[in-house]
Amino acid sequence: MTSWRFCKQRPDEQADFKKTILDSLKEKRPISVLIGHAPNKNLNNCQASQVDWAELFSLSQLALLNKKIKQIYAPGLKIKFLLDDLRAEKANGIPREKTLSYLRSLEALIQALNLEHFFDKPVSLRELYQTFETESF
Repeated sequence: MTSWRFCKQRPDEQADFKKTILDSLKEKRPISVLIGHAPNKNLNNCQASQVDWAELFSLSQLALLNKKIKQIYAPGLKIKFLLDDLRAEKANGIPREKTLSYLRSLEALIQALNLEHFFDKPVSLRELYQTFETESF
């Protein structure tokens, strides 16, 4: 996932990626993947802040990647989306109800596709901002 095909700038140090993968392999558990994810739809393009075809296709592509990985490593992947909702609310003035609506619709899409075994429940980064007392930044 750090190849040019998937990211424009490869990390300088890939030891953390390799350690995560090797630890998962040793313990025979799914490889954890954390993905930073937008907390809402672009309000300039649509009024409803809910998932649409873009998220459906993204989830489908990730499920396809997981299927290919499972061919060589049976436990596959376990993906968690991290939604940076608090920053969008503070920096961009996105109403909280919009970010909550988007989060709920993403959870509902994962359930509707029966992909709960593969995707963890999406997580709001709001808690991390509060834990590390960085809201003011």
